[in-house]
Amino acid sequence: MIDFNKCRVAASGNIISPKCRLSFPKLFVAEEFEPGDGKKFFSASLLIPPSADLDLLLKATKQTAIEKFGEKLPPKLKSPFLKAEEVPSSADFEGWTLMRVKSKAKPGIVDASGKNIEDESDVYAGRWACVSLRPYAYDHPKGGKGVSFDLQNVQLLDHDEVLGRGHARAENEFEPVDMPASGDGSKKSADSVFG
Repeated sequence: MIDFNKCRVAASGNIISPKCRLSFPKLFVAEEFEPGDGKKFFSASLLIPPSADLDLLLKATKQTAIEKFGEKLPPKLKSPFLKAEEVPSSADFEGWTLMRVKSKAKPGIVDASGKNIEDESDVYAGRWACVSLRPYAYDHPKGGKGVSFDLQNVQLLDHDEVLGRGHARAENEFEPVDMPASGDGSKKSADSVFG
């Protein structure tokens, strides 16, 4: 039985995240990760619950940093882990961890049973998922030094409320109504609304 509250290592060596909620998923069409830089990626933000055990991801982050920069790590090294409440778009998730992950290659997307997902409507902000990740270190003249995670694959899990400016479901907005029989003379013109 899988413990979705913990990270685990896949047969590939990638690290699979704990169960998390997707935010800003761009998994079918690559888009600019940093507006204006022209570089396109597949990406998502991962909202990880406070109860999740991130030990494997934390160890991988430290090991990757040491391999790139040595035992004496540079000051102001950027972490892949953000406090969700400090990011305006996820401020309601106090105590949660936010990770922004990306990839130049399109990630594989499967459902809980392992079946490939092709329908873009299945992937939305708020959907629960597990994501396979690979750590890497970077040293950019403008972007600084740090560690991040390359997005590999996604397994979609539970449905949940759409986050952000999501589209409301029609059945949640309208109540069933009885309609008068057609031709009963009840039809009014739009002009009659304003007298």
